[in-house]
Amino acid sequence: MSKHVRFIAYLAFAALGSFSVGCSTKSNNARPNIQIGSDVYLHGGSEAAIVAIDLESLREFENLQAAKDKFGIEQMGLSSKIFLVPNRTKVLVIDKPTVGACKVRILEGEHINEAVWTDEAWMVDK
Repeated sequence: MSKHVRFIAYLAFAALGSFSVGCSTKSNNARPNIQIGSDVYLHGGSEAAIVAIDLESLREFENLQAAKDKFGIEQMGLSSKIFLVPNRTKVLVIDKPTVGACKVRILEGEHINEAVWTDEAWMVDK
């Protein structure tokens, strides 16, 4: 099985098994007071958080997740509309136009300096 196929399989599993839109999966981490300009950390599941290339893609992912549409989530991953970043990745909040969704700039790791969208519930202070 190729690395890309394993990634997509993990993405679909993680999205349906570990992530809960609008509900924090964290137990020991404080929920930050999220404001534009805040430095926070992503924490989406056991190993990674899902981010989206735009707000429309984040909403599409949330709908697919609610419908438990594994194939749809896999297709979003294959088309690079969503991807995983490791937990504890530091981000800067750069926009917060709606409740529950934030645009962030990734400050470290493989996707450094990329601007992406994520669920507010997947952010922690430390």
